[in-house]
Amino acid sequence: MVRISGAIDTVIRGSLVVLLLGPAAAADRAEVTLNFDPPGPAANRLTITLTATASGITKSDTDTTDISGWLGTILTATANHATHEARVTGLEFIGGDVSASDLSFTLNYFLIGSIRASGTGLGGTATTFSPPGSVTGQTFPTQEHAILLNRGVFHAYGTGVVGGLFDPVTVHLADEPITATSLGTGKLLLGPPADQAGRAVYDVTLEMPLDVDETVVDDGGTSARVTGDGLVRARGQMSLPVAMLGDLDGSGAVNAADIDVLYGHLPSTDPAYDVNGDWAVDQQDADTLVHDVLGSEYGDADLDGDVDVWDYLTLKVAATREPPLPAPGWADANFDGLDGVGYADYVLARDHFGWSAGPRAPSAAIPEPATLTILSLAALGLLRARRRSHSPTTPLT
Repeated sequence: MVRISGAIDTVIRGSLVVLLLGPAAAADRAEVTLNFDPPGPAANRLTITLTATASGITKSDTDTTDISGWLGTILTATANHATHEARVTGLEFIGGDVSASDLSFTLNYFLIGSIRASGTGLGGTATTFSPPGSVTGQTFPTQEHAILLNRGVFHAYGTGVVGGLFDPVTVHLADEPITATSLGTGKLLLGPPADQAGRAVYDVTLEMPLDVDETVVDDGGTSARVTGDGLVRARGQMSLPVAMLGDLDGSGAVNAADIDVLYGHLPSTDPAYDVNGDWAVDQQDADTLVHDVLGSEYGDADLDGDVDVWDYLTLKVAATREPPLPAPGWADANFDGLDGVGYADYVLARDHFGWSAGPRAPSAAIPEPATLTILSLAALGLLRARRRSHSPTTPLT
């Protein structure tokens, strides 16, 4: 059986069709069709050398095969919520139709004959051994992927005296497929996002080294070896949806529910919830969402642009409710995102009481000092301590 350890040297250009897992998913799976470019000296043309030894004499011949067709792949990608910068975390080959032009070799041993070999009708598909293949930063291990050549025939035979030493070899790839892979490190590069009609479009470049080195025949007296090297380079575009900044639940609007979603992912490194674009999800993202996106302040339970007596009353009701609210959110005066409504929420509302994003309406006026004192004392006496559900970072005020 003939085996080639290597990947096919090619330049691929393609288009990616994104299959969304959901608006707040940490990663999108993109089903990709990659079409091979016309072959040329630098790409999409594999150079193969056949070296054979007979009667102690070693000869070699070189030929090239041009690649055409397409590959099916899936990319797993994450996009930064704020900047739309994307990173690929998984690469999987899921098929395709790869065709290679015929190969022909002639090794002359002068008066004692020759060895002739050919590969005709070569073709196959692509696969990933344990999908999805890993991508770390901008690199991936090429040995996780392979081109499976399962069409065509490889044939070799000798003439003259050499023919008596070199037994004919015929391999039908449908019965004995060739697995072409490599042991190098590939690159998967994404260009900066270009926003187009509510989507972010990225240029994608895939580079994978080629290493071919296989012994075809070795019966002691005669041997034949196939070698070659090159590079796989694939180019295409990836399109991902662009969410409104701060719309973390995919509702199409930014409101208190998005604050709750963000608090549910603190702390983490999930870029789908990175509101300030620093590739970390922490209290600073909550500050950006509350202050810059919503134009609000801690203590503004109803997000109406001020912290007033109505927000205090919301806090008091939530804090004294029996039984307690099972999962109070920002609209229930849970301003720090911890379990329940407690003293820390009261402190945030107290410290920002009277804040306003603009001119205050009469109904939002600060209450009389006596009223404020009563509300404060009531809140102090009734709010309960709670354990934290995320990092104990105190919101910046």
